[in-house]
Amino acid sequence: KNMLCSRLSVGLRRPSALITRGLSCDASELRPGDMVEMKGRVMEVVSREHARTGARGSALVRVELRDVINGKKKEERFRTDEEVEIADVENQQLEFLEENEDGEFVFQVYDEEDETVELPREFFGAKADFLREGAAIVTKWHEGKPLCFTFVNPHAVFTVKSTPVYIKNSQQNPTPKPAVLDNGLKIKVPTFVNEGDKIIVDINKEEFYSRTE
Repeated sequence: KNMLCSRLSVGLRRPSALITRGLSCDASELRPGDMVEMKGRVMEVVSREHARTGARGSALVRVELRDVINGKKKEERFRTDEEVEIADVENQQLEFLEENEDGEFVFQVYDEEDETVELPREFFGAKADFLREGAAIVTKWHEGKPLCFTFVNPHAVFTVKSTPVYIKNSQQNPTPKPAVLDNGLKIKVPTFVNEGDKIIVDINKEEFYSRTE
């Protein structure tokens, strides 16, 4: 994953989303990457393995799950023939266009020239400042509502707006210095980075990745 999913945006609904209920499968059929619904939460299968309870115990399936909204993991055990509800999750790729007058972010639907989607800024949390024209994301939708998103490219180019000039001293391994980027983000950068430099930032970690060529 490029990043942890953002929180659920309550009340926002995608009109064209197909809603399917009642899908299920045996626990033994679960595979990593599958989406299941448990107690109203959408969980992604991280791993699963077969286990037994005791020498002659019944066969079980031990499944590691990750909440797609908050990233928290948990382990569940199921009988191999126990039915598990499959979450109807749809992936949709979007390209950022602009922020409109209402403060909502407008996206072009990938491969759909005339279809756009508007999402509120708060849906993106701290990652909102990384959205620039042309930035591509993949959103996950469940029952017509957006669950979370990931950046297609986890790296983005920014210009260093301000950073103090490094003064050489006796330190063999100088510590990184503070910098403010043109999107307002404050990060630490190596001492060789100067104002006006273009640098690549790791969006997931919100930290310096490299200087552009």
